[in-house]
Amino acid sequence: MSGIAAALDEGPCHGDIQGANCHATDEGTVTFFDFECCGIGWRVYDLATLRWAAALNGADDTLWTAFLQGYTECRDVSDIALRAVPLFVLIRHIWWMGTQIQRRSTMDQEWDHQGFLDSGLAFLRTWQASHAPTLNAPASIHVRPYAPTDREPLLALAPRLVIGLVPWRDP
Repeated sequence: MSGIAAALDEGPCHGDIQGANCHATDEGTVTFFDFECCGIGWRVYDLATLRWAAALNGADDTLWTAFLQGYTECRDVSDIALRAVPLFVLIRHIWWMGTQIQRRSTMDQEWDHQGFLDSGLAFLRTWQASHAPTLNAPASIHVRPYAPTDREPLLALAPRLVIGLVPWRDP
């Protein structure tokens, strides 16, 4: 990561660009809202967040292609930033898993920890396997199976996942 950090464009970022946080009119005006994740950071994170949301929701590449085309009409995106998008998708997903674990730990309701972690790790494995050449990384993520005794260590780790992976948040 440190090798590409200097080459990435920094500036104001929304931090949570995905379909639920914007509205498009028939005339083509797009309004973004829900700015609790905004700040100064690598702009590639905004690109990756949209790419991640589309992939997580099973969308084909149409949304990503249209978004990237519109984005590059307004702002240049370097080749290294485009190559970094798949890595930032993984970062976004890990961050999102941390927020969900932290959020669920404050609720009194029961939820399926095993199912959540299994599906979250499956997404990471699938994404990494399909983008391994771009990531320049092995084609699999090796993890041990989740056990109910993992709950407390995961909850202790969640704040670090939430704060530590997003470049513009202070620890």
